[in-house]
Amino acid sequence: MTKAPPVTPRVQFISISFLTTEQLCLELGVCRLTILRWRQLGMPYMAAGRVYRYNLHDVAEWLSTRTHGHKAA
Repeated sequence: MTKAPPVTPRVQFISISFLTTEQLCLELGVCRLTILRWRQLGMPYMAAGRVYRYNLHDVAEWLSTRTHGHKAA
C-alpha cells in the first residue's frame, strides 16, 4: 500500500488572535462602558450575535487616530 502525498492547503491563514471585551478592558485599563462607547464611535470589532471580539492591533490603530492635542513620542 502506498501513502498518499500530503495535502497542501490552497489558502494560507494568518494567525490573528482576537480579544474578548474583558481581555480588551484589562489590556487597555478601561471599563466595559468605555468599550461600548468606543464601539458606537467606530472602534473596529467583530460580532457574532452578542459575542464581540477585538483585534488589538486594529484597536490601537483606531485609538491613535483619535488622539487629540498629543504628539506621539
